[in-house]
Amino acid sequence: MAKPQPYGDHRDLWRALRLPQARCTHFLRQRWDQFTSTVRHRARVPLARLAQDYGPQRGPGTAQEPAATVDIMELGGMWSAHCDGSIALTPAERHRLRTLREARNLLAHRVPLDGNRLQFLVDELCR
Repeated sequence: MAKPQPYGDHRDLWRALRLPQARCTHFLRQRWDQFTSTVRHRARVPLARLAQDYGPQRGPGTAQEPAATVDIMELGGMWSAHCDGSIALTPAERHRLRTLREARNLLAHRVPLDGNRLQFLVDELCR
């Protein structure tokens, strides 16, 4: 499997996150998508099982490629898979996932990312 890609430049992240909340959400989604490669790389169980146990629920009779389902896993599902031992993350990767999940949850509940929260997010995602 391919190694996870670097997450980007500190200045680019800071510029993107100073934009309106919708743009922050878009930027976080890009980081989330990048983290999916980490999940694929660090999975301790077959991707089909990972998708079945932690991926989005599929409707009855819906056949979907397990790898594609892993690509659309929610951050909470990724976190649960890690906590259950299905994904073996390094401490830095675990910290990144927790940071992404917390930022995504704040934005989902319309809590603005400003001041210290924004600076923390920028610092964490650029490590």
